[in-house]
Amino acid sequence: MNSNVFNCPICWLKYNKTIRLPITLTCGHVICKLCINNLMINSNTLICSLDKNTITVDPNNLPICYTIIDHMPEDYQSEFVCKIHPHKRIKFSCCNDNENLCSKCVQKHKKSQHEVINFNPKSINYIIKNIIYF
Repeated sequence: MNSNVFNCPICWLKYNKTIRLPITLTCGHVICKLCINNLMINSNTLICSLDKNTITVDPNNLPICYTIIDHMPEDYQSEFVCKIHPHKRIKFSCCNDNENLCSKCVQKHKKSQHEVINFNPKSINYIIKNIIYF
């Protein structure tokens, strides 16, 4: 399966089982639940930004695309994401500043010669600051 299938075609972020749930529109396109909110014109009307179809339906009644959920790679199903760079996953922790860092954020800390370690979400001591958990 093409890995782009697991990303929303609007925001390009990974689908997950919570706020980025893949939802099937009546036109057949699948987008994440967060992007549906951005496409709403009023409480029951949205315009699909992929084909410009007007869809009149309560967004809560649109079906979840379980085909995507059932075939998501394990690392797509939940993730720690950087608040500064939401398209980047948390991969490091800075011991000096008690911050979790993505691959972009870590550069500043390494230049400052901070002690940087690999992020471990299974550790009970991980730092909550600068993380969005989906």
